[in-house]
Amino acid sequence: MGNLMIFAKRRMTKSITLEELACMIKECNYVVALTGSGTSAESNIPSFRGANSSIWSKYDPKIYGTIWGFWKSPEKIWEVIRDISSDYEIELNPGHIALSTLESLGYLKAVITQNIDGLHEESGNSKVIPLHGSVFEARCCTCRETIQLNKIMLQKTSHFMHQLPPECPCGGIFKPNVVLFGEVIPKALLKQAQKEIANCDLLLVLGTSSSVSTATNLCYYAHRKKKKIVEVNISKTYITNRLSDYHVAAKFSELVTISEILTGGKATQSGVATQSGEASQIGEAAQIGEGAQIGKASQSGKTKQRVNTAQGYAANR
Repeated sequence: MGNLMIFAKRRMTKSITLEELACMIKECNYVVALTGSGTSAESNIPSFRGANSSIWSKYDPKIYGTIWGFWKSPEKIWEVIRDISSDYEIELNPGHIALSTLESLGYLKAVITQNIDGLHEESGNSKVIPLHGSVFEARCCTCRETIQLNKIMLQKTSHFMHQLPPECPCGGIFKPNVVLFGEVIPKALLKQAQKEIANCDLLLVLGTSSSVSTATNLCYYAHRKKKKIVEVNISKTYITNRLSDYHVAAKFSELVTISEILTGGKATQSGVATQSGEASQIGEAAQIGEGAQIGKASQSGKTKQRVNTAQGYAANR
């Protein structure tokens, strides 16, 4: 799509509070969220950008994160996924629960995400558009078969990760079904994202600096369609005073305030408000000892598919 920001005229983005955003959402019929790595940072997943805490401060992106690096050393990207899956205590954060609640209340209709961790699916969001793919899928480079993975299969101790890159029963090697640097986002996913934005009356831009052309161009698309754009980010971003109408200086996890205002109680993963002092995160991601790593999809059909795939793969091995 190219970066379309050069065509965006300067405009003033108004600062608002979470309470004001809650009132705004209450008046909307179709809210869509566009999320980036900031939404996962509070779930203990290191960012792919930033300073010393970023993934690429440890792993050279030219080797571990590009399609050319994959073809040269296909085991490298699997090492990144394996290490993150095994070494970080990854779990849902209150922001994920808040988005699930907003969907159950009928406001949020879709989540467009640049993340590959599956946490939005795990929290209960039913329509998630993963622009950059998912670590819970792998595709054979030879026979093109796509298999579903689960958290256990991504750990260092799993049979699937015993030999890298993992091999398909056909003799080929598996590539994580994610978009690496140098690859393009599938057109079908972009069209689906644009369709959701065209239908919405409010676009929430959450946890993304919008410095990546994908996010920027989708925001520009929303701007052209005269959609209301609200950023929720602790800092101003690339689209502030360019494309966004409003900016809320808050962390992703603070979205729970909005769901509490709209429900009169506490947000829960099931999307039901509770009047008690503590939020009940039903089915919250387990700790590392129980195999909780990069988030898995919690929808029953996907869960069954992954279990069956894992069993079938083990049998073929």
